[in-house]
Amino acid sequence: MAEAVVTGDVQTGSAAYSATSQEGNASCQTCKQVAFMTGCVCAIFSFMSMLVLLFLGLIFVHNFNHTSWPVGPLCLFVASVLAPFSLILTWLMCMLKFRPETEDSSFLTSNVM
Repeated sequence: MAEAVVTGDVQTGSAAYSATSQEGNASCQTCKQVAFMTGCVCAIFSFMSMLVLLFLGLIFVHNFNHTSWPVGPLCLFVASVLAPFSLILTWLMCMLKFRPETEDSSFLTSNVM
């Protein structure tokens, strides 16, 4: 049987754990920033698409009301679906960005340091 030999003191092990934890935390922060930026881009794209579809729909309904192809009402319908979607997505992004620190995360960071 092979025996494991442990060398070093507790401080070295704690420092190694702290360095590994900080690398993991930096990686986690990078992922959070990428997710937040992606959400912001989606919210902006959704809002701009809603505005374009709203104006296109109004133009088609006003000028081309006699056509058999319902472009205007279809654009207005899609714009009405995108409006609450962009609003909810923007609210979610604000909640994720400005949420207060939880007790669990502050407890973990105080134990690691």
